[in-house]
Amino acid sequence: MKIFVTDGNCCTGKAVIKELVSLGAEVYGLVPDDTSAYEIEKLGGRTLIGDIRDEYILEKGIKAADKIYHVCPSWILDEIEVANKIIKISQGSDISLLGYHSVMTPHFDSVPSLWNKMQVQMLLMKSHLPFTVIQPAIYMQSLFDSMVIESDSIKFELPFNPDAQISWVDIDDVANAVALILTRPNHVGGTYELCGTDAPISCFNVLKEIDNLSLKNIELIDVPVYEDENISFINKYNSKQMNHQKLYYDFINANGMRAGNSKVLTMLLQRSPNSFKRAFNLKYQL
Repeated sequence: MKIFVTDGNCCTGKAVIKELVSLGAEVYGLVPDDTSAYEIEKLGGRTLIGDIRDEYILEKGIKAADKIYHVCPSWILDEIEVANKIIKISQGSDISLLGYHSVMTPHFDSVPSLWNKMQVQMLLMKSHLPFTVIQPAIYMQSLFDSMVIESDSIKFELPFNPDAQISWVDIDDVANAVALILTRPNHVGGTYELCGTDAPISCFNVLKEIDNLSLKNIELIDVPVYEDENISFINKYNSKQMNHQKLYYDFINANGMRAGNSKVLTMLLQRSPNSFKRAFNLKYQL
């Protein structure tokens, strides 16, 4: 089975490729350069080097695949146009499944980064292609990646209010579930909400769960992305992308990101999803 992952360079793409390889799939990841290609090859995957907007590259990947997992790079402004290209090429191919990596809450038209994914889901419904949609909660690792570890303290630089109530999921659990969906039959037409927590948890309460950090002083810092572009886990973006991020994090500050429970993920994995404590221990090999 050959599977084409449209963004092998992001954390999701790498995690999915790693899981697919472990299940014996032949995986191609689209990456932007040789350095990224090397990272995928270390995981056991193969690569195409190019731009996700390049129809020639997309056609090369799609026409060689049995199934596709479309992961769109974060914060790009033309996600709908990219999806249209992938759908058009897929309609002229023999793929048996087009998986789309969406978000848990794509329904809010006031948040462009979410609403774009809802529009892509609508395009898939109209495409007459065999598709499935994955809707993950916010990754636990996005909180870990915000850590700044110092000699006597750990600072969490957050682009949203630490009191915000959020539903979370371990990226490795998502990748595991996606790999199972892509390699097993009878998942066409499914829309899967992947959440690892049964109730929303604020960042303050997350830290209580991760007792390994108790040996250091812990500080939570709210650093709005539109005031400080140097926040540790956010790269440089153009002004429109930064505005999209502002709208996204303003939404979280006002409403939290409360959706989903662990039942679907438990069903797919046939086990309980990872807790914050377990995900943290796995990441830092504690």
